[in-house]
Amino acid sequence: SDVITTEHARQLDRIAQVMIESPTTQLHVVGNTDQHGEETRNYVVSQRRAEAVAEFLATRGVDRSRVTTQPAGESNPLSTQTDAVADAMNRRTEYVFYGLIG
Repeated sequence: SDVITTEHARQLDRIAQVMIESPTTQLHVVGNTDQHGEETRNYVVSQRRAEAVAEFLATRGVDRSRVTTQPAGESNPLSTQTDAVADAMNRRTEYVFYGLIG
């Protein structure tokens, strides 16, 4: 899903605060999915997941031009197990900050 939960919103609010306090910082958001379902659909879901984060941050005052997104689909699993715990780990977004330290 690309729905941002209340728990995730709290975490993203912290990221937004860092971005606002460090106006030269750039953020790259990578969306990931589990390995279930059709590969093309997972790619689309991962893109929507990353875009949802970028749009959420924009609503919190982060200039959208400072956030890039990338879909990874199911190509970068943290776990290759096929249980619910592994699936949950693989359904994620990853964050790469540029210019945070400097």
